[in-house]
Amino acid sequence: MTRTPVHTSAFPDLSETEFRLFNRLIYDRSGIHLEVQKIPLVRARLLKRLRALGITSFKKYYDFLMQNDSGEEQVQLLNAISTNLTQFFRDAEHFDFLKTTFFPKWSKEARIRILSAGCSTGEEAYSIAMSAREFFGHAAQTKVRIDAGDISTRVLDQALKGVYRAANLKAVSRERLQDFFLQGTGAYNGLVAVAPEVKSMVEFRYLNLMKPLAADVHYHAIFCRNVAIYFDRATQQAVFQRLSTGLVEGGTLFLGQSESMASSSGTFKYVQAAVYENRK
Repeated sequence: MTRTPVHTSAFPDLSETEFRLFNRLIYDRSGIHLEVQKIPLVRARLLKRLRALGITSFKKYYDFLMQNDSGEEQVQLLNAISTNLTQFFRDAEHFDFLKTTFFPKWSKEARIRILSAGCSTGEEAYSIAMSAREFFGHAAQTKVRIDAGDISTRVLDQALKGVYRAANLKAVSRERLQDFFLQGTGAYNGLVAVAPEVKSMVEFRYLNLMKPLAADVHYHAIFCRNVAIYFDRATQQAVFQRLSTGLVEGGTLFLGQSESMASSSGTFKYVQAAVYENRK
C-alpha cells in the first residue's frame, strides 16, 4: 500500500477536546501527564505519526489508535510523545556517590543489581557500568548487573547499539574515552561505540513504570532520574511505592536534581540531594 504524502498545512489545529482525548490515553498507558499549555508541542509530535500513516485529522488518528487491537501504534504514539534528554555521567555527584558510598556498602555481595529506569538512549546505564569498572576493576564484569528500561522502543534501539556521536561526549574525560569507548574510523568517523566489556554488563528492555517491577528481582539501587517530573502527584506516589518494593532494605533510589520525595512515600530516608535510602 502506497502512503500519500500529507503536508503540515493540511491539518487543522489540535483542539482542546482532541488534546484531552490523547492526554487521557497517554496518561492511562504511561502515567505521563500533559498540561494544556503543551498543545502546540503535542500537535507537532502527533503530526509525525499522521504523516507516516497518511491520516488526515487528529480525530481519525485517535480513532485508529482505539481500533488498533495490537497496541503497536500506541507504542509509536508514546515514542513520539516521550522526551529523551540525557548524557554520560549527568549529575556527576551521583556517580561519585556510587564509588565513595554505594559500592563500598555492598562490596561483599556476590552480585549487585542496579536498575536504570527511564534509561533513554543508554548513557546513564553505561555510565553506571563504567563507574563499577572504575571501582571493582575487571571483577565488575560478574559483580555488577545493570537492567535498563524505557517506555520508548525508539530510544531502546539506540541504547542497544551503544553508538554515539563523539561531539556529544565532550564532557567525558580523555581517560574514560580511552578506557571505555572505541573510536570510529572511515565511514564511522565522528562516532564512538561503548566497549564490549561495558555493554555486556547492561541488559536493555521495555519498561513501563505504571506496571509492577519483576517480582523475582530486588535491586540494590534504582536510578529513576528526571522521570517523575512528567507524572502528577498521585502517579508519583504510586511509582515511588513500586520502586520501594523493587529495592532491597537499605537500597538506594536516585532521582533527578529537580525531583524530591516531599509529601510522597514515607518509605525513603533522605541521604543527600536526590539520593534516598529505602527503609521497608
